[in-house]
Amino acid sequence: MRTSKKRITSLFVIILTVSFLTGCANTEPELTAPKFEIPAEPKSFEDMLENPNSVVYWAWKKSADQIIKNTTSKAEFTIEVGPKTIADNTNPAGGINLASRLYLDFEKQIPTKFVYFERKDVDWAQAQVNKFYGSAIQDWQKREASKMCPSEIQCRGASAMTSFDKKSALVILSSSDWGKQTKNNTEGPIEAHEYTHIIQDSQQGKYLGNLPRWQFEGEATFAQNAAIYFDNYEKYLEARESVIGTLVYTVKPDVEWLTEFISPKDGYTYGGAAWDKYDGARIYDVGMAITEVLTALAGPSSTMQLSQLVGEGLSYEKAFTKIYGVEWDKGVSMIAQILVKVFNP
Repeated sequence: MRTSKKRITSLFVIILTVSFLTGCANTEPELTAPKFEIPAEPKSFEDMLENPNSVVYWAWKKSADQIIKNTTSKAEFTIEVGPKTIADNTNPAGGINLASRLYLDFEKQIPTKFVYFERKDVDWAQAQVNKFYGSAIQDWQKREASKMCPSEIQCRGASAMTSFDKKSALVILSSSDWGKQTKNNTEGPIEAHEYTHIIQDSQQGKYLGNLPRWQFEGEATFAQNAAIYFDNYEKYLEARESVIGTLVYTVKPDVEWLTEFISPKDGYTYGGAAWDKYDGARIYDVGMAITEVLTALAGPSSTMQLSQLVGEGLSYEKAFTKIYGVEWDKGVSMIAQILVKVFNP
């Protein structure tokens, strides 16, 4: 019920500083030990092909280790809530800070405003977007808030945007009665997801978009669960299942399907149409699974480094080879074969 939620309104702005960061070292929970025999850590794609059960666990474990090592966040952000809105999440700082810790080596501390709005505050939220872009705003951006929240029952989603000069960022997040009943909106995953996009964007420079669409959304989807549930593998698995859902049963992806999805013949830049033929959920769920494979092998920093190297002008294929030590085509083939086994244990 709404009355059980603490009201945070735009009459004030919450400014988080290091002394109030969530998840600091002195309050860090201990990891919950998994209730199974831990698989051997994979050292190559071949290892994961031989032992696909290692993928999900080691993707989570290497991410958890990274967060535990990075005891404080470097995120700089403010939070503002519409005048008529009750935000879904009463502790939004948690997800933001954990995402920052997950990718701390790439954190550029772009001041970011998180804006929460319900349907009744759509115009107010859109005014925030208009102000952020100023005269550079595109026509489609003038409808960003209303597209996200066309009605009370369809008010869901979030969007991250970074200024052209990479000196500021804005995240708008819809709130609703539905959202207040979902873990994704109340426990921090959506904040972690969107802040991961801010970190991705900060790496890209003029090459923003020269990555596969599944890279953008898959990495952010992986991060939203790996960050929030870094201290409990069982909860990570539960959250992961909510993303994967019925993928295996509805799509039944085989090696051929996955190979084309990972590396479309028509090209793979973010703005391209190569993925338009798929259900929109695929860049999130399959993208997350691809990210798990890469993270299990080389840790979470490796996937963000892809954005960094492409941002420096390297092609995606060459960046992949530099990080993972195999040629792109071979890597695609191996990942596709591994995922078939992951999806069909």
